[in-house]
Amino acid sequence: MHLVRPDWSNLDCRVVMRASPDEGEQSEDKEMAVAPVATEPASLPWSARIGSVTDLPVEGGSNVVEVDGRTIALYRVDGNLYAVDDICTHAASSLSREGERCGLVVECALHRARFSLETGQALVGPTRKPLRRYHLEVRGDDVVATQGELASMRRTASR
Repeated sequence: MHLVRPDWSNLDCRVVMRASPDEGEQSEDKEMAVAPVATEPASLPWSARIGSVTDLPVEGGSNVVEVDGRTIALYRVDGNLYAVDDICTHAASSLSREGERCGLVVECALHRARFSLETGQALVGPTRKPLRRYHLEVRGDDVVATQGELASMRRTASR
């Protein structure tokens, strides 16, 4: 089994500061937001073979692949394939293993963040940070995932 270490630097977080009370006063909690280090997933061009056509999920199912340090969830919905990062951008939980999918939306089991499988966008908080979305291409028996500028170029070229 291969464990993936979450990238904690990209998480939205809050810090609660407790002021020490002077004698006879009540303590007061103050919550302040801490700005995340990154607000969007990296958009550097990336492409890699992620498996073969036999690794693709059956209708209504999902599979997870790990390649180049990325954990990618593959979903098949109404005959279409979707690929997004498997780890919730809020709490580092597996969306495909622990979350639930309803139509083209996947929900994180921990705090109910919801993401679009079509765009990767966060639809419901507690996070606004989208998932990386990957373009999938079948080349013979190989499945190749592409993200960033390479995905945009491939989609334009295939039209």
